[in-house]
Amino acid sequence: MADRGTITDGVMIDDNSSPAAAFEWSTGLKRATTRDLTCCHLYASSSDPEAYTDLRNIFYAPSFIAKLTDSQAGSLPEIHALHALRHRAFALHGYCGPGSTVRPIKPDHYESLEWADPVGAGATAEEVAAKLRARLAGKPKDRITKSVARCGWVFSCGQPDPSVIYSGSS
Repeated sequence: MADRGTITDGVMIDDNSSPAAAFEWSTGLKRATTRDLTCCHLYASSSDPEAYTDLRNIFYAPSFIAKLTDSQAGSLPEIHALHALRHRAFALHGYCGPGSTVRPIKPDHYESLEWADPVGAGATAEEVAAKLRARLAGKPKDRITKSVARCGWVFSCGQPDPSVIYSGSS
C-alpha cells in the first residue's frame, strides 16, 4: 500500500499490520510463533478507524477456520461462528460493535461453550493504557506511535495523544 502512513483528515492510512501488532502487544502473543493463527475483526468496518483499531473488535482464530468467521454481510445467518464470538466480546467487555448499543445475539447453547481465560483478565483500563504507552515509547518511529500521537486512540478520547511522542519522518 503506497499511501500507508499518510494522515488525511485525522485518519492514518494503514493496512492490517498496525492493528495486528497492537493486538499482539496487548495479548503478549507473538505473530512469529502464531503462524497458525489469523487476526480477524468481529465486525467488518474497515473504513471506520474506531472499529478497525478497537482491540475489543479483534480476535485470533485458527488460520484453517478463519474464513468461517469472516463476513461482510449486513446480517448473519442464524447459525454463524461470529454470533458466539460477538456475544463473548459483549460478555467480557460490554462491546456491541462499532457505534452500536444493540446487544449481540446470544446463540443457543452458548452457556455450554468452554472459553479459555481471557489474556490480561483483571487488568484495568489504566493498566492497559500504561502498558501500551510504554510500548509506544520504545517505538518512537513506528506507524502505530505516529497514529496515536497524531490521530488519537481510545485512551485519549480519539484525540491526538500528547503523552505519546513520534520522532519519525513526516
